Amino acid sequence: MSSLVAERQAEFSDPGRVHFGLADALRATAILAVVFHHVAYMTNPTLGNLRPVIFGYLGIWGVNCFFLLSGYLLGRPYVAMLLDPKRKAPSTKLFYLRRFLRIYPLYAVGIILSIAVGYLVDRSLPPAFDVTAHLLMLQTLTKATAESINGPMWTMPVDAEFYLVLPLCAFAMAAFLRGKSEASRLRILLATFAALFVGSILFRLIVLLLVPAARDDFALSVVLIRNVVGFAGTFALGMFLALLGMKFSHRLAGKPIFFRSLFVAGVLLALSQLTNRADVVTQGHESFTAIVRLAFNEALASISVGAILLGLSESELSLVARLTRTRAVASAAALAYAVYLIHWPVIALVDSLIKAPQGLRALFELGLLSAIPILVVAFLMHTYIERPLLAIKDRKRDTKDLGVKLSPQDSVPTWPVPERTTL
Repeated sequence: MSSLVAERQAEFSDPGRVHFGLADALRATAILAVVFHHVAYMTNPTLGNLRPVIFGYLGIWGVNCFFLLSGYLLGRPYVAMLLDPKRKAPSTKLFYLRRFLRIYPLYAVGIILSIAVGYLVDRSLPPAFDVTAHLLMLQTLTKATAESINGPMWTMPVDAEFYLVLPLCAFAMAAFLRGKSEASRLRILLATFAALFVGSILFRLIVLLLVPAARDDFALSVVLIRNVVGFAGTFALGMFLALLGMKFSHRLAGKPIFFRSLFVAGVLLALSQLTNRADVVTQGHESFTAIVRLAFNEALASISVGAILLGLSESELSLVARLTRTRAVASAAALAYAVYLIHWPVIALVDSLIKAPQGLRALFELGLLSAIPILVVAFLMHTYIERPLLAIKDRKRDTKDLGVKLSPQDSVPTWPVPERTTL
């Protein structure tokens, strides 16, 4: 068995070790996909005489990558607890505290900066209600606030909802599984993850059929279907992959061809959907096929991400393993969260200053001119706000509950080599 496979097995067998470089690399890639989609959305590039292509699937792929990684990394300790009744449950108090330190302070700074940049663009301030809704992470409850201040921030309440329900659902499931055999526990967990995946698709389909306006109105779709219920399948798929690694890594090892094929299939699935105008799929068409396709968009993206993650992690591609440990990937992962929070208002500001025309050339102009201020602001946010908080967060590990011994590599180094666990 190769050393790479052995290392991956060690990572999977210890649910407390979530320092997984490939996850960081995927998250950085997802951020780039979302940023590129939003630049394309602003410029409406065309390829030859074809209709405008806004690369909506890139945004959907990136968002589902975030959520799948949340399920994969954060759900692992709870999956391990559910599989082994002798394992002590993770501390809920520490889980919520670490999630707060990781997510909220930089998020709040992102809101403040977004308001400031928005004022530079149109000389107006958002209503106090909108600001309050965003600060409380409740903006996705109403259509009026879903995309106000900073549109892409709608994903943050969804992640927060997952953080809130994960320990509660895990402990409820643990109570249900009490006294059951290991085989029964495994079967029930697999059935639960499958039911969540299928159920989230059905939920989306039912809402799209009952509320036609949600098919083309993105803000309304955020309120009705782009919530923790609509994305339950993506989170569940991430937890399923964690379970797969814990229980079956010894059976999966030594089959690199299968996993390389799985990786290629995941990439091809993403590419096949690349020009799908996912944000406005029906475009006035009310055919049942178009509605079903819209309901399946998120599921296809999460399947693509899952295939890529599992394929790369188990395929013994040493080059990929080395790349995920490089300084460039570490730096990109360190800045990724700040880039996500600030990229949309910066793109809007640059667009208002240069008055970029529509088209393919404008795509590159706006993208290149926006990249520098985005990276500068993200670097400052990471260095002076995020990194000090990560240091505090990293000291509050649940090592006693998880039985994890910290190594020197688990401390938070200085930028540009960040804490590898960026979730």
